[in-house]
Amino acid sequence: SAGLHAIDPRIVNENAETLSLFNANCCRNTGYDGYNHIANILLKKSKDPKILILYLSPLSIPTPGDNNIKTKLADQINTNYLSNKRFLNYIPSMRLRKRLTDHLYYFSPKKDISLDSTMTLKGWSSSELSERLYEQKGWLPFSFPRKDKEPFPGIPGNDYFSNSDIFFEQILKLNDIAQNFGASLWVVFSPWPYKYSIETKSFQEDINTFSLNNPDIHFPFEFITTWSKDFFTDEVHLNPKGAKKASIRLKKAILKKK
Repeated sequence: SAGLHAIDPRIVNENAETLSLFNANCCRNTGYDGYNHIANILLKKSKDPKILILYLSPLSIPTPGDNNIKTKLADQINTNYLSNKRFLNYIPSMRLRKRLTDHLYYFSPKKDISLDSTMTLKGWSSSELSERLYEQKGWLPFSFPRKDKEPFPGIPGNDYFSNSDIFFEQILKLNDIAQNFGASLWVVFSPWPYKYSIETKSFQEDINTFSLNNPDIHFPFEFITTWSKDFFTDEVHLNPKGAKKASIRLKKAILKKK
């Protein structure tokens, strides 16, 4: 969700005829398998894609005990959109009921079909959410911190950044998908509100080595870019002011690379 709230495609695409970016970020519990599934779905539907961007917070790298790679949500994405057996997931009556409930949920004329009030949705109705995603090309603002979580708890310890091999394994899988569609993979780390630590510096060194061995994968920014907390709603998510700054930063990087 760091990318969901950070990159506004309207800013990236503005006055740039050669750019047509769409924000398809969702949430961390999609898992890295889920990222791969979503990439497959989008690239299949895209005409001549040039760049596939994995946008993530430094706090969203996979670790053995957190940020699971395989999740139930990833399995559901694969089952419902990619599996050869997806049409057999429901008996006919169940498929009809699912289509009906989906239609009622997403396209109901009612404005009061409430969504959950946590994280990104903030109690918007289903129609409001659909309208915002359409108008803002996938970007959603994040303005209010979660009440059940400290917004800036500090840099995690316990060897959180000592598993770069797990991260690189997932990056290579995603790169294979991008190359299958003729796209270049960019790995973009969102800014965060903390300074470097010994652990994050070591992780950057691992990235430098990986990048030398895999020059087709582009890392436009360093692992750690420190911005003032004024640009954040919490340690992972940028507020709208930060999103504007991040969108301009990404736009400049893309135009420079071209």
